[in-house]
Amino acid sequence: MCRDLIIAFGDDYADIGMLKLCGRGIAMGNAINEVKEEADCVIGSNDEDGIAEYLAAIKI
Repeated sequence: MCRDLIIAFGDDYADIGMLKLCGRGIAMGNAINEVKEEADCVIGSNDEDGIAEYLAAIKI
């Protein structure tokens, strides 16, 4: 599978490598600053349905 087709969501140190390896690395709004800096974009927090809203916006 082409890594450009992979979307990963993260919020803490352990997620940074995953966000760098995938096609789109998405930080949650409640993520630590280091994750937000490495991500391609930052979405709403886990309390705001950030992932669901992101996926609906890109029509997955």
